[in-house]
Amino acid sequence: MTFSDKGIDRISLSVSLILHILILFLSFPYFATPLVSKEVQYQIPVELAISTVQPTPKKAPKKVAKKIPKSVKTVASAPKPKPTSLPGDRKKPAIKGTHTPTYPKTALNHEWSGTVVAEVTVNSDGIVTSIAILKSTGHTVLDEAFKRSLNRYTFLPKREMGKNKVGKTRVRYTFKLEG
Repeated sequence: MTFSDKGIDRISLSVSLILHILILFLSFPYFATPLVSKEVQYQIPVELAISTVQPTPKKAPKKVAKKIPKSVKTVASAPKPKPTSLPGDRKKPAIKGTHTPTYPKTALNHEWSGTVVAEVTVNSDGIVTSIAILKSTGHTVLDEAFKRSLNRYTFLPKREMGKNKVGKTRVRYTFKLEG
């Protein structure tokens, strides 16, 4: 039996197709299973608060006020005390926006780190007017970098009786190298 080149090509193509189809059907159950079967569990903290609802008491009917004759003098009511604060008042300036200080190259090269605490004076417009270092990192370069970043902070000024005032607040930042 002699086969021509075309015949051999057709036979080899047919055999190859049949083998590929068999391999696909035999390995099909393996495709149905997931490659990674690890279950990921997340722990989400949940606070449970149980509160009891008190029934609201029914309002008593309004009493009709008796007419007082004009001859009886009314007693003057005591003067109302003046409020000591208004809604929105702040005892000290509040930070509205921050700016992360740039880690100085010298400090990176020497691997310096530390915590700096500064007292910032904020005017009635929320602008920093002065900065005093209360606790230094021990490295002037880091302290100065923090001072430069404080000038880019935005503050809500101290507020008393609805009026903005000059105030002081403390701000802390820790310089630390990662990894």
